[in-house]
Amino acid sequence: IFAYVLDELALVPESPVLRLEEPELDAAAKIFGGSVINELDPVIEQPVNPEVAALIAGTVFRFTTAEIIDQVGVELESLEMVAGENGQYAVEMPYTWLAGNSGGSSLGATASSHFADDNISVLFIRCDFSDISGSPVSKLDLEADLATISNHLNTMSYGAASLNYFVTTTLYRPAGTGVSYAQAGDDDGLYDDVLADYDASPDYLDSSNYDVVAIYFPDLDNVTNSQITYGGLASVGGSRHWINGLSSSFARTEVITHEFGHNYGLWHANYWHPEKVISSDANDYNDPQGNSLEYGDIFDTMGGGQLPESHFSHYQKNRIDWIDDSKVQDVSQSGTYRIYRFDHID
Repeated sequence: IFAYVLDELALVPESPVLRLEEPELDAAAKIFGGSVINELDPVIEQPVNPEVAALIAGTVFRFTTAEIIDQVGVELESLEMVAGENGQYAVEMPYTWLAGNSGGSSLGATASSHFADDNISVLFIRCDFSDISGSPVSKLDLEADLATISNHLNTMSYGAASLNYFVTTTLYRPAGTGVSYAQAGDDDGLYDDVLADYDASPDYLDSSNYDVVAIYFPDLDNVTNSQITYGGLASVGGSRHWINGLSSSFARTEVITHEFGHNYGLWHANYWHPEKVISSDANDYNDPQGNSLEYGDIFDTMGGGQLPESHFSHYQKNRIDWIDDSKVQDVSQSGTYRIYRFDHID
């Protein structure tokens, strides 16, 4: 499940967590970009020991003690075993920090994956908080938008994908306050608490009966010192899906379609741009050399593309088998080649 690719070779370590010693730490930082120089231990949020580090999912993380690294390794190995026993394509990650929490995808430490059947069942749980009460979206409005999204997915997949969705009538409430989740950036705690309230008294089927379970909560972006500022978040190749208070049909259709792309197994569609003059924010260029502009593909729904014109790109569709390998030609020599449109079934 955890592997690193060099040219045509996949290097699969015995453990998903590789403890690093000097000079391995310097070498790993150079090879994998050294993009994460975390000052706080991501597990216990205490100052790190700079010499206690591990390579996890292609990123170097620093921790307070070696025991915490061992703890993370044991948990990830256990989840790998569960996924294998259950025939799952992806591991449900226990740590949002492995994926990064800035752009709309959680999970991040597995190879791309997709559902065995792309006609997926979806549960949308509407919820509020004790300190931010009231419905974030009406059941009827969300159902109408999900119908539109299902049609978009069906068109993009040439008839292979669709949504069988259920939106809760009940407004569920997690145990914590909206402010507490927002200021802690506790996406997983919020998700787990909403599911616990739902499964204690479900509107319809238990949450385990669905391919994707989404929570739709009031906007936390305006909470003072909020760390939950995204519009949507989803596990890549997994079942989790968060929507943060989107208030318009246009925003819901755009963002939720994008997040379903993550659930199907897709990453963001970027733009390779060595000149780096499109964005004035250097953090928008996120590969080791700083040449890849996040969301920079303006034609892809996983980038900056807008529906209904945008699709998942031909590359993305091939990754999740919506375009078969027989329809893809690798060009290795000069010649004349026919390029076909990919945004229509014909």
